[in-house]
Amino acid sequence: MSLALAVDHRTSESRHPSGFAPAITGGVARQRQEANVAVFALVAAVAGLALAVVIYICSVCNARSFSACLRAVQRFWIGGC
Repeated sequence: MSLALAVDHRTSESRHPSGFAPAITGGVARQRQEANVAVFALVAAVAGLALAVVIYICSVCNARSFSACLRAVQRFWIGGC
């Protein structure tokens, strides 16, 4: 059995082989899904920004290992490298 999604050509909807296919019906459900995607995108953006700041601090302070990077980030907020 293939894990690929089968396409039902009668309705042009993607169907999972097990028969489970979550459907979006109505405007409220669509708005909820868009809100969930927006929250997920916001969390991903904040996490990406935090990771970029940590990478920047570790590169500025010449931290080459995980523990050195951890100490550099802690010291950076207190008063620099």
